[in-house]
Amino acid sequence: MKNICDKKDCTGCFACYNICPKKCIEMKEDIYGRIYPYIDSNRCIECGLCKKTCPQINKQSFNEPINAYAMYNKNKEIRKNSTSGGAATTFYIETLKNNGVVYGANNIENGSFNFIRITDESQLYKVKGSKYVHCYINDCFYLAKNDLQKGLKVLFIRYTMPNCWFKFLFR
Repeated sequence: MKNICDKKDCTGCFACYNICPKKCIEMKEDIYGRIYPYIDSNRCIECGLCKKTCPQINKQSFNEPINAYAMYNKNKEIRKNSTSGGAATTFYIETLKNNGVVYGANNIENGSFNFIRITDESQLYKVKGSKYVHCYINDCFYLAKNDLQKGLKVLFIRYTMPNCWFKFLFR
């Protein structure tokens, strides 16, 4: 198995990376900075889970929304330090108050971004602000799945380009 999907279609979403039971998929940047999965064929057991989880191969059908909601946080300080009117911060805080865990994009020192798992409100500063660049999800899907299996409430917010919409994962 050489490629999971056509390289031109790959979004670098890390779904294949997180589902692989043998951890034989490595996500690497090409010379243009685009991220792709590379499979270690010596360790691959050809289970096909990477292909089954690939959103480019298995297109999802979406229904039109029945309702749309707009909101902002009434706390001026939260709004001032947020790019979403404080909506994401509000969801993060409520999830943590209810003994949940949250996942969001974190700016690390070298200018790249990765997703992190947060269990304490004091760490929310790490995920504040818009990041309209590719973020390394790394093993956060795997961690979120484990959290859900443990019965924890999980909030996973991912801003995506070009539409910049939220994705939420709750239990």
